[in-house]
Amino acid sequence: MIKLNIISNKKDTEYITEIFKDNLMKNFKDKKIEDFFNFKEDYILNIYLDTKEGLDCYVLNNSKSYKNEVPKWVSGFTNEECVYLVYPNESNFDEMIKTAIHEIVHLMSYNLKVNGKRIKLLEEGLAYYLANQMTVGRFKKLREEYLSENKKLLRELINYSSEEFASNNGYFYGFFFIKFLKNRYSNSKIISYITNPNFFLKDLEKLQVQFDEFMISEFGRYN
Repeated sequence: MIKLNIISNKKDTEYITEIFKDNLMKNFKDKKIEDFFNFKEDYILNIYLDTKEGLDCYVLNNSKSYKNEVPKWVSGFTNEECVYLVYPNESNFDEMIKTAIHEIVHLMSYNLKVNGKRIKLLEEGLAYYLANQMTVGRFKKLREEYLSENKKLLRELINYSSEEFASNNGYFYGFFFIKFLKNRYSNSKIISYITNPNFFLKDLEKLQVQFDEFMISEFGRYN
């Protein structure tokens, strides 16, 4: 069982930190994330709250993705041991709950033994999906792109850098790709692809056809 331990050094945020902790734990349990990963061990997960400036400094010193500048939209980060987040406030409270879930999913995914190079589409897609970070605006943006000549193929997305992945709506594609795998196959299939990237790459062309069919169906449901 995972216990969340939220650490903050700002005394004036103690009240909202406690509310944040309670809400985060409830969301974490409601989404059954431990069940998804079949996680059975007792584990204390440390979550550190910091300013955006503090987070950016930590990311620049510890991330392989960002070396010179951290994008403004980055509000959370995880290494293989703990999670770092920007302090939540009343205006971004729900968003930060989802960001925290996103980073927790990453941490749990990092604990899986992967036989090959990790695939960002799967890793980010899973975190985005389990955190339920798709919004109406993001859905409309992806729908408009997917039905145009600018649609990205899965093969393109897996070769992007972190910056390219974000700027090309990789998180949105990833969300729906994980939803597709879950609906068409199973949770275990998702884990199998994450832990054995070569299985995923071998099935990529078949998956592209199936994914296109799924996406047209998804878009048609909301006309």
